[in-house]
Amino acid sequence: MYERILMALDGSAAAEAVLPYVQALAARFGSTVLVLQVASPVEQHIVGSPPGAGSTAGTLGGARDPAPLAAAERRQLAAYLRRLTTRLRRRGLDVHSEQLEGLAAECIVQRAREWPADLIAMTTHGRGGLERLVLGSVAEAVLRQAPCPVLLVRVTEAAPGPQRPRGAVGRRGAHRAGADEP
Repeated sequence: MYERILMALDGSAAAEAVLPYVQALAARFGSTVLVLQVASPVEQHIVGSPPGAGSTAGTLGGARDPAPLAAAERRQLAAYLRRLTTRLRRRGLDVHSEQLEGLAAECIVQRAREWPADLIAMTTHGRGGLERLVLGSVAEAVLRQAPCPVLLVRVTEAAPGPQRPRGAVGRRGAHRAGADEP
């Protein structure tokens, strides 16, 4: 059913809440798992520069070169991916990892199309209202544009430990684990 699962992680403990679900699915269906991390574009390391604005480090008065920050982020993410894939392989899973640079939602959807993934698995913070409007939602953008079903696991700061799984089917056949039952 799910031969190829793309698991999007950002390196945070909250994002890893999706791991038990992916492990269970991969073990059940013999799936290949692609762990994907997206590093921020260099432009995002420049204070006040919106994504896609281009590198302006040389033209901002007193601005520091963002390249070392971006390189450090990529090195940290690569080390995290190595540790995680090793851990998952020890549990008997067929796991591969990739690191891309760009806007997270766009990279996740594009890679899911190219691979092609049968399922995208990731977490969502479940933000709403003004907070979502200001910060945006990678999960929402992926859900709207995904070429396959999306498993969203909701994480909240109020509940740091594992919770009893609850789920609901969302738009486009997506399953949102941790969502309120109807």
